[in-house]
Amino acid sequence: MSSTKRGNQWCFGMKAHVATDLQGVVEAVEVTAAKAPDHQVLDRLLTGEEAVVLADRGYGYPSVHECLAKQGTQDAVALRRYPGQKTGLAALKCYNRSVARIRALGEHAFRVLKCQFGYRKTRYRGLIKNGAQLTTLFALARETSHPLPLDRDSSSPSPWARCVPTITFCPSSEGRGLGEGVGWVSFIGVRRYER
Repeated sequence: MSSTKRGNQWCFGMKAHVATDLQGVVEAVEVTAAKAPDHQVLDRLLTGEEAVVLADRGYGYPSVHECLAKQGTQDAVALRRYPGQKTGLAALKCYNRSVARIRALGEHAFRVLKCQFGYRKTRYRGLIKNGAQLTTLFALARETSHPLPLDRDSSSPSPWARCVPTITFCPSSEGRGLGEGVGWVSFIGVRRYER
């Protein structure tokens, strides 16, 4: 965990990057320091099987758009307004609003963490310990919103066989994710947790 400046105030914390599917089921979690740029984590959250990727403006960099075009994935990342941009602001606002309406489904996991589990601030000092706690909470949030059926025949394959969440830790911005996510559509959400 590290300190970074948000607005005019210094914060000490971390970010949780989450990939979910259309139903809001968490598929992959990445935890980084607060100062790590969002767009550097995107490739570790994607599997290459996604049809569409929806993300907020923190991921709106040319390298992200090129990566998604190379994979053949439909790019629905919210667009950034560049300094000095005078034209096309109404169209940009309309596009970002339409992407945000769909992306709100992916933000549901953060609502469960904050409102139902009461996770507002970090509890531990290290990124790995806080990442482990976040991973556990996201797994619990997945079970509360999409529970497994208990009366299933043991000979039939599990309905969740393709949806096993993979949790990856990234102690620094240069670290590599461990594992792979499964999904068709990924929503990328970021929340800052401060100490």
